[in-house]
Formats: sequence, structure tokens, C-alpha cells
Amino acid sequence: MMAGWIVSNAFALALIIVCWRLPKAGRAIIGLGFAAAAVVNTLTALNNPQAYIQGYGPEALFPFYENFIYGPLAKNPAAFILPIALGQLAVGLMMFFRGVWFKLGLAGGIVFLLAITPLGRGSAFPMPLLGVAALWVLWHRN
Repeated sequence: MMAGWIVSNAFALALIIVCWRLPKAGRAIIGLGFAAAAVVNTLTALNNPQAYIQGYGPEALFPFYENFIYGPLAKNPAAFILPIALGQLAVGLMMFFRGVWFKLGLAGGIVFLLAITPLGRGSAFPMPLLGVAALWVLWHRN
């Protein structure tokens, strides 16, 4: 678990630098990352939905998140995770567009990362905040 946390956070730090120095590469990495996350979440929601409850419930930093995970999410994980995965796919695809669609993708990515931040170690905290920083850099570099 610790190795995954280290790798995730080191990757996110490197991504901030990539987004600053090579914005097109940063867009591609973020786009592919969100698209890959959509695939993984879709497959997990369909094949092992309890992984979300077991993996994120104990790590939630706020009672609201914990209550949601053990309540509505536990009752029907796919009903919540599949729309999230669709949003991740949309964010990933929008990284390859220009103009307002690109900015909408950046905003969606920022909202998503801020929303998973309270999952604590389950989100590899502080990695989501570093991801927000990378998206913010892209917002201002493009």
C-alpha cells in the first residue's frame, strides 16, 4: 500500500512539471489517465463492486463520506460508480479537444479530484490535490 502511495504522489508531482514544461504531453497523460480510470472503475463496478466499500469506507475522512459509502453506495455500487466512470471518460476525452470543451474537461477533472480527496489514503492523499495543481497549470498554460 505504501509503495502505491509513493508512486502515485511522485507521479502527480512529476505531472505538474510536465504540464508546465510540455502542456501537450500533460494533456495526453491526463486524458489517457482519466480514460484508463474509467475503464478500471467500470470493470470493478461490474465484477467486484464490494471493493469500493472495503477499500474506501475505512479510509473516509468525514462522516458524510463514510455514511454514503456504507449506505447508498453499498446497496448498489454500480448505480453510483458507472456514472462516475462515464464522467471520467468524458474528462479524459475532453483533454484532446480545444477551447471551451478543453476548459470544461479541466473543470470536471478538478471537481472529480476534489471530490475524492476526502477518501484519504483511499485516494492516495495528497495525490488528488497535486492532480488539481497539474490541471490548474494546464488551465493557465493553454
